[in-house]
Amino acid sequence: MADSTMTTVMGQLSCYTGKEVAWDQVNASDYFYTLKPEDCHDGMEPPAKPGADGSYPVPVPGRTKMI
Repeated sequence: MADSTMTTVMGQLSCYTGKEVAWDQVNASDYFYTLKPEDCHDGMEPPAKPGADGSYPVPVPGRTKMI
């Protein structure tokens, strides 16, 4: 089950970045997409806010860097 989950994560990162992602790259990465649980608390600001047009930021293949 862990292998299939890692494969899914690799696929998502590849789609978001527009680049091939290797198993070793993902294992060596310390990237967190969201806040770490210990950094969350009541009354905190949301990690993503909508822009002036009301749209939230989205990953752009080829420009988004995650690893």
